[in-house]
Amino acid sequence: GLRLLGLRLLGLRLRLLGLRRWLLGLRLGLGLGLADHGRQRQRHLRLGGNLGHGDTQDQLRPKRVEALAHVRVVSVAAGNGFSMALTIHGDVYSWGSGRQGRLGLGNTENQSLPQPVVALDKEDVVGIAAGSSHALAVTAAGAVWAWGWGSNGQLGLGGNTQDQHLPQRVVGLE
Repeated sequence: GLRLLGLRLLGLRLRLLGLRRWLLGLRLGLGLGLADHGRQRQRHLRLGGNLGHGDTQDQLRPKRVEALAHVRVVSVAAGNGFSMALTIHGDVYSWGSGRQGRLGLGNTENQSLPQPVVALDKEDVVGIAAGSSHALAVTAAGAVWAWGWGSNGQLGLGGNTQDQHLPQRVVGLE
């Protein structure tokens, strides 16, 4: 009786936790999630494209990002029309809309497949975050890097409010 009820509640709780994992990634119609073993999946609810599948098709169900199948993803972040992934080895990938340099690739071109953020290759990145049109990375040493839209000072680069197409170290936090 009570034991069976407890097992059913535990099962329901585990299913809800799995659903919560997907819901936490929802933002502006874009959903990101991590499946078991660091395999990244992405779905799109209402806006077109930029999902990392090499096309601009909407995805109503989660679909594995095959371009990242060779790496173990430990964290994902999504902004307005772009996404990022962090691997277990500290590599950062970005894709989607390149407006204002938000991908950190040195240009403003859109990318339909994940691209490595080469400017961070020598850094031991342990965390990533995405704003609407800018991105951040933090290293194991505590350094913060920012790139993308900077017009409101959200990159933390002092008086520099220019868009940054490559990651810039935020020296004010050191």
